[in-house]
Amino acid sequence: TDEGAVPYDWEKVGGGTTSAVTYDANQVYPDTYSFALYDPTTVDGINLSKKFEDKTGKIVFSTRFIITTKGDDSEISIGNGKQNAITVKTSKNNFVMGNGTVLRENYRENLWYTLKIVADIPAKKADVYFVFVKHSSF
Repeated sequence: TDEGAVPYDWEKVGGGTTSAVTYDANQVYPDTYSFALYDPTTVDGINLSKKFEDKTGKIVFSTRFIITTKGDDSEISIGNGKQNAITVKTSKNNFVMGNGTVLRENYRENLWYTLKIVADIPAKKADVYFVFVKHSSF
């Protein structure tokens, strides 16, 4: 992992001149590197995306993230490049799914959160886990 760069096969779109891989010696290996999205002057937002080949069967997406300053419209979404299938965003100090399900009320700044999605593509079903608790199935 190159500190100060965008990870291999990921793409950063938008502002964020200081957005890059950062090293945090206070974390436990292997979680010592993370990607920080930051640009206080950005109006349209910053996106970090990764494209995957078409998948079949069951897939698992898992990520850890931290939000250092509360605000609306920070978002994690999974989709096919044209349409989001699952979205989790900040809204009114809560983490909320695109379908309106509240995952966490009054989230805290500077606290690591986990999001895990287990999707069964042929069955068109998915389970969403937030901080290791199953919150939604659809």
